[in-house]
Amino acid sequence: MLLALVYEKARYDIADPDIWWHLRNAALMLRQHGWIRADSFSWTVNGRPWIDTEWLSEMVYYAGYRIGGLPGVEVVSLLLLGGIMVGIFYLAWRECGNSKPALLAALIVAPMCMVTFAPRTILMGYMLLLGMLVLLQRYRQTGSGPLWLIPPLFCVWINAHGSWSLGLVVFALVIAAGIPQSDVGAIAASPWTAAQKRALCTTFAASVVALLANPYGYRAVLYPLDMALRQKLNIAHVEEWASLDFHTVGGKIVLAIIAALLVSALVRRYRLNFRELALLLFAVYASFTHVRFLFLAAILIAPLLAKLFDVIPVYNPANDRPVLNGAILATVLIGIAWFHPTAAGTEQAVAKEFPAGIVGYWEAHPPQGRVFNFFEWGGFLGWRDAAFRDFVDSRVDLFEYAGIFRDYLAVTAMQHPDRMLDKYGIRYVLFPRDSPVTEALERETGAGGWKVDYADPVCVLLERAGPTPPGTWRADSSPVATPW
Repeated sequence: MLLALVYEKARYDIADPDIWWHLRNAALMLRQHGWIRADSFSWTVNGRPWIDTEWLSEMVYYAGYRIGGLPGVEVVSLLLLGGIMVGIFYLAWRECGNSKPALLAALIVAPMCMVTFAPRTILMGYMLLLGMLVLLQRYRQTGSGPLWLIPPLFCVWINAHGSWSLGLVVFALVIAAGIPQSDVGAIAASPWTAAQKRALCTTFAASVVALLANPYGYRAVLYPLDMALRQKLNIAHVEEWASLDFHTVGGKIVLAIIAALLVSALVRRYRLNFRELALLLFAVYASFTHVRFLFLAAILIAPLLAKLFDVIPVYNPANDRPVLNGAILATVLIGIAWFHPTAAGTEQAVAKEFPAGIVGYWEAHPPQGRVFNFFEWGGFLGWRDAAFRDFVDSRVDLFEYAGIFRDYLAVTAMQHPDRMLDKYGIRYVLFPRDSPVTEALERETGAGGWKVDYADPVCVLLERAGPTPPGTWRADSSPVATPW
């Protein structure tokens, strides 16, 4: 049931703007037999230092591409999503010992995960987070377990995605929650023994040291701090960093879960322990602050929900219907195989979100000047046309450091867009069909205005009707600000 849900919702969902430059990064690393240390995809920040903190995840997706093209990329995404949902179910089942409430909890939090139902590198991070939680859960429940696996896990994690920092926070909360030795009011204690605390703290310290095993050393370790403290425009203007909207399905589910916890505390007199309370508060804070962390909240909250629903009768093998279960499972597997992503279907999905038509147009009419492009399309355009150099793409950190993203936002906010386009000597503007930028420039006709070279339901390419200004901006004039 979980796998069918994932497949139905994530199939042909390839709208993530980052996947294109991730694939391009992997191809470049394999071609040059080395790590990426500077930009080579844009004309605005070309050659500036940059660290690729997600190179390992990129290689995984690129392997899918090399094997099966874009459908192969989707298969990798579906496998990761399916593995995560099964992991959430397993974590919930181990917490309550009852498969029925565990499945119910996984189904309830599944819509929260849909914020990342796309080929995202963060999925690798969530898989590793689940691995760590399972190891810590086993250690807590049995008093023993292979804690030695956690430092290598973090070694892989820092090379796969920056969400390792969330993993350290969760790990620290689990350790701290076992320090109180007695109940405090309505909060129950679940203390660690002295030996367990030593083992956990040693593992935590080893995990921090393991983070240095990456191609960029301490800079990759400090990158999450760089994002939190310096990348203000990125966090303020990129949609996934926005605060949670309670009118959305995910927002309503979070509120419903909080209400269910309050009701359960009153009716069933259910007492949270320190660990459950710490993880719940962290999950709520993270998801309320940034919508992208709804997925994180789903992973952390599901085990608690399973315990709340543990009034459902335990599974009884005597009531099992193996033939019916087998038929249902076979039907699901046949459906997945029958509706497997095809190259044509994937291309159609891509064409609905990205300017696929302009690539063919540019093959016949190559642009003869600088292009100012919609930032979510920069990676796609470079992936489809290796010779294309974008103004900006969704590697927002790189462009924010150099002041390029600030100027991009000024144009999209209609703050003297002509003046800013003149500054960079822009000849072409490629933006969505319904963008205010497109509508404003289309109204500027005549010798000093703009003309439409190409238009389709997704994008519009505008070109200056008159001479292109020389531009006052130069690549070496933008402020140098490299990460740490």
